[in-house]
Amino acid sequence: MNYFLPFKVKRELKQSIGIIGAGPAGMACAEELRKSGYQVTIYDRYDRPGGLLIYGIPNFKLEKFVVERRTKLLKESGIKPKRSIRVVLFMNEENGLRGGRKYAEVAAEKGENHIFALESDSGGFTPRGFSFDCSEVNLAQIEQWRSLFKPYLIHFFEKGYSGADIGPLKNDNIVLAGLRPDSQRYFDHHHAANDTFDAVNKRELELGAATMTSLVYLFDKYGVNQVKNIPQIKD
Repeated sequence: MNYFLPFKVKRELKQSIGIIGAGPAGMACAEELRKSGYQVTIYDRYDRPGGLLIYGIPNFKLEKFVVERRTKLLKESGIKPKRSIRVVLFMNEENGLRGGRKYAEVAAEKGENHIFALESDSGGFTPRGFSFDCSEVNLAQIEQWRSLFKPYLIHFFEKGYSGADIGPLKNDNIVLAGLRPDSQRYFDHHHAANDTFDAVNKRELELGAATMTSLVYLFDKYGVNQVKNIPQIKD
């Protein structure tokens, strides 16, 4: 068998299989399933497949181009790696932001590539839309999705503040967003004794969750537009 050429599937099957984890075992499993004709998608927390081979073994023992070459062949054979979605519950926002800062610090140490972060910290009321902290290029892409949200009256899209906890992740390419619910009853509960679970309107909370899910789906499917560094012309 030639390991430097993508393999050809003899018979395509309609069934699809998702594999959690793009480490050595996940990649090997995906390859065998794809050879049998299944439509295979790999989900992993990191932006590069390989797991321990990429993030755990130093270059002098295993050069990364070997793993990346193998990943390229798997992609050409029809295996589709996908981005991961992570839910984070931040602590200590209002007296130091240590949770948000530490998360960004650890993400940088691990070389994680965040393309999108969404914060919900304005109440669990009826959703109205989102505010976005991002480049003009990415904002233009987001504006194209507004019509998908309009029939449900959740199409309030504006450029602005996203959220304190995800702020430390900011760079030129990431899109930071904040859910914007109706704010009329916010201070009826904010930092008050009646800010308890029994005061939550289940239907409003579900609407907010569905609204956020819709936006996450679009970013997962289409990604973001990378801002390229344009060299400045010197005199």
